Amino acid sequence: MIHLGVDASKAELVAMDEERLQKVPNQKRKIQAFLASFPNPGSLAVESTGGYETELAKAAHEAGWIVYVLQPAWVKAFARMQGSRAKTDAVDARLIRDFLIARKDSLRPWTPPEERIEKLQSIFRQRQRLADDIARMRTRYRALGMEKTMLKALLAGPLNARKVLDTQLEQLLKDDPIAQRLLAVPGVGPQTTAAVVCTLGKGTFLKAESFVAFAGLDPSAYESGQSKGQRRISKKGDQSLRRALFMAAMNGSKLPTWKPRIQAMKERGMAPTKAIVALARKIATVLFHIANNNVQFDPTKVQLKTKEA
Repeated sequence: MIHLGVDASKAELVAMDEERLQKVPNQKRKIQAFLASFPNPGSLAVESTGGYETELAKAAHEAGWIVYVLQPAWVKAFARMQGSRAKTDAVDARLIRDFLIARKDSLRPWTPPEERIEKLQSIFRQRQRLADDIARMRTRYRALGMEKTMLKALLAGPLNARKVLDTQLEQLLKDDPIAQRLLAVPGVGPQTTAAVVCTLGKGTFLKAESFVAFAGLDPSAYESGQSKGQRRISKKGDQSLRRALFMAAMNGSKLPTWKPRIQAMKERGMAPTKAIVALARKIATVLFHIANNNVQFDPTKVQLKTKEA
């Protein structure tokens, strides 16, 4: 079987198979012609790059390829294990192919999302990117001493665009029964709900632990001999989902449902940030349970137990 690793950018795809490196314009017809040049469909892996991989993934799936869309953190960790030092498009394409061959049995094939999920994901990405741009603009121009009135005028357009995206996002979530149940969880807003719905729409997670790991919120220990390193989250997952869950925990930490849990963790000596991360992991588990089992949020089931305090 052919194993194809592809590094995707806005303008170009760099693909590596068993014998050769090829560069293909990131355009639908060019991609279709490229895939048709192979005698038989095989396995194809590409990193998730904010949407630049979408056209390739769709075309390959339609052509009968087994498609894997990889989280960049997975490939980055694999590169460290391989001792890779150089970083070029060609090196990345070969690395993605090697990762595919080494880990294919543990990967979940990609399938095209439903139209509603695809639209929701597009609006969510736009909103997230715009929010990042607004934050950067505020920081940059405040550091340069820009007057408040001028900064307000400069940000008026982006802030208005963000409001429009928020309205579109809320409208899409309004028609989704799962989203409405997720929104009932204290601290969980439209951004977190959109991130969770889009993630669950990509495929089936067998258990909550898999969903938490996909977000990169699973704990990772470092121990070697007498050395006992601190436990940290792996961060080997979907950055947008992890960020959304962290913000839900930040918001929820001030609310009656979750505040006792945060206070108990702090009383045990846990640092504030670690307590928020632990709450994010709990909220992720709750959201998965609600979506996967088609149930309503029950605040009594997340009350702090005596042994947890």
